[in-house]
Amino acid sequence: MAEGLMVETNWLLDVALQQDDGSTRIWDQAQAGRIDLFVPAFCLAEAVKVFEAWKQRWRSLDQLLREEVVQASRSPLLLASAASLSQACRDLEVIADTAESRLWELLDLVSRRATLLELRGDALTRFRSIRTNLRLSPADALVLASVCIAHEDGTCSRFMSRDQEAFKKKRDVSEFVLSVGVEYFPDPMGFLRRYLPDSLRQ
Repeated sequence: MAEGLMVETNWLLDVALQQDDGSTRIWDQAQAGRIDLFVPAFCLAEAVKVFEAWKQRWRSLDQLLREEVVQASRSPLLLASAASLSQACRDLEVIADTAESRLWELLDLVSRRATLLELRGDALTRFRSIRTNLRLSPADALVLASVCIAHEDGTCSRFMSRDQEAFKKKRDVSEFVLSVGVEYFPDPMGFLRRYLPDSLRQ
């Protein structure tokens, strides 16, 4: 029997860009049919939005580097530096293209492998309460509202997020999650150690 687990935007980005081994292991186990993943559908759109912000920073850095290339190219003493800066621009372009390709590929796979939790009216009602009482960001409050609704309707009662600033370090938030009966994991390895310890020996 597969183990159920809810994940969110940060997990999508971690897996797409291979930023966390534990998150990748979760995905491997899901693909093997050992974990049933549940993802709030809006998290896919949020992942794209976050990535677009990263791309904007990369574009700004690229523009700055290109301006420095022009300046450095005016001096024979700095031609080698200009060449290095030009290479950095090309590397940034490769990074952006590769990262974007991996993100879209993962989102496609997740949309077919995981169960997407649609945004419901009762989640919006819960969102307003959570946002007001727990002082979470709109995105985090919406995630937590979706987690609560999924738990209440029997869909899934386990939630993993490495965003500890939002869900673990704030005492009132962690106490709220515990009070509603959701089992929260601040890192994927904790979930694997508890429910799929054999996966850590692979």
